[in-house]
Amino acid sequence: MWGLHQSSKLWWSKFTGFLCSIGFKQHKEVGSLLTYEPNGKVLANFGYFIDDCIISAVNEATANLIVKKICSTFESVVSEKDANGCIDMLGINIKEVRHNGVQERLELNQADYITKLGDKVGIHRV
Repeated sequence: MWGLHQSSKLWWSKFTGFLCSIGFKQHKEVGSLLTYEPNGKVLANFGYFIDDCIISAVNEATANLIVKKICSTFESVVSEKDANGCIDMLGINIKEVRHNGVQERLELNQADYITKLGDKVGIHRV
């Protein structure tokens, strides 16, 4: 489909159809957000921007199940957590903060991206 005038629309239609077939429901107002609720209970959310996506789930097992289903049908690149439990996506460093084993919040920053950009143009931190 690459290079066709309608390729992005065709791709998204195919991918959305697949996600709905495994239990996701597309948000009515925000088309790029889908909710995974196989038994009527929200277990995960899936958001996308162009050709990147993010999955948030109630637990790691649910997220792994969704990723496994996606990877069994589509060629995918999955970002793994680094030693600090962070994921770098689109230049945004995402860190999950837990308290007593429960996700408390996500911390987002672009410090590494900004540093690399500064290095490219000759601006360095002091």
